[in-house]
This record gives sequence, structure tokens and C-alpha cells, in this order.
Amino acid sequence: MVLGAGFAGYHCLRRLERRLPAGTAEIIAVNPADYMLYVPLLPEVTAGVLAPRQVAVPLRTRLLAVPGVALQALGFKSVAEASYLRDHILRQLELAEQCDDDDERAARLTFVVVGAGYTGTEVAAQGALLTQRALRHRPRRRGHQARWVLLDLASRVLPGLMPGCQARPSMVQFGLVPEPRLKP
Repeated sequence: MVLGAGFAGYHCLRRLERRLPAGTAEIIAVNPADYMLYVPLLPEVTAGVLAPRQVAVPLRTRLLAVPGVALQALGFKSVAEASYLRDHILRQLELAEQCDDDDERAARLTFVVVGAGYTGTEVAAQGALLTQRALRHRPRRRGHQARWVLLDLASRVLPGLMPGCQARPSMVQFGLVPEPRLKP
């Protein structure tokens, strides 16, 4: 039994399938979906740059269900969740456009990403690009700005990388720097 079908789990399954003689063992993967997902590219799915099918590798093994996400946040571990997040962002922009109350409009135009690792940073960057494009092409939305907040307990963005070796995520390349809220 292999728990999880992320990079390590997926490669473990493939190696077991190759090395074990046929019929000698039943290989089971415990994973919430029947595919291996390339999570670092979910921000591009959210922004519509990639199609969901381009970031998922189907699994051939039997899968067992695993309970889902926290109650107070939108999940971001599947193609479906990335697509849902994109729709949610666009829906909030629509609702903000129809809103007469300034405080409610500001709340609907504020997006918080928890986790300043690679995926969280890319979600904030791609989300900022998505909201910029959407707001620019709608006359009633001109002058409205989306606010992106990046939260993490770490003291810096991309804490998993050694200082000085940090990759340049999209938000830096495009000058889209959300408000970082990091541990002092």
C-alpha cells in the first residue's frame, strides 16, 4: 500500500509495478483522486493558461477515498479545485462590480493565499494576473483594484529555497507583488 500519489508516491508505484513479478502482489494507492497531479502548475490552470488535463497523470492502480479539505478555505490540491478557484475569483469580481457598498466591494476584491511556498506564490501571481486582465476589460470595473495577500508563518517568501537561490516566480517577473504577511 502506497499512501499518496504525489511525486514520491507516483514514482514508488511505478517502480513497484516494474520490479514485482506479475500477480505476486496487489499494489494499492491511497489517494483522493485517480491521478497524480502536478501541483506547481495549478496556478496556470486557475488563470486559464493550461487546461486541467495538462497537469494530471492518470493512475492505473486501485484508489481508496481520503477525506477532503479544511472547512474555512478553498482547497487547492486538484484540477477540479483549481478550476473552482478560478470560477470563484471571477464570480467575486462580478459581485464586486454590482456592489454599491465600498466595504463589501473591497472585501470581494481581496484574495488571501495561505502559504508562501512555490505553489502559494504562484497562485498569488497568477491570480493577480487574472484579476488585472478581468478588471481592465470591463468598463464598470475600471479603477477597481484587486488586493492579494500572501500569508505564511515563515519569515520570507519561498522559505523552502536557500537564500540567494530563489527562483523568480511569475509575481516577481511581472511586477505583481502581493502584500506579504510573514512571521517577523
